[in-house]
Amino acid sequence: LQSLKTQLNPHFLFNTLNAISELVYENAEEAEKTIGKLSELLRMSLKTEQSHEVPLREELEFTRRYLEIQQVLLLS
Repeated sequence: LQSLKTQLNPHFLFNTLNAISELVYENAEEAEKTIGKLSELLRMSLKTEQSHEVPLREELEFTRRYLEIQQVLLLS
């Protein structure tokens, strides 16, 4: 989990925002979904920052959301 969180740096954020800005013109619905995924991922990241232990369920959910966003980046 920590390894993935370190990838939530400005580079990841800027790439995601750029992909979303392109999606707005190509597929507004997908852009909206990706904004929601990014928002949830950032929320989860902030929530688990305060804890040293995270349930596996939360780690898997974080990873799933991260990979969903990465798929959008690869396809755009």
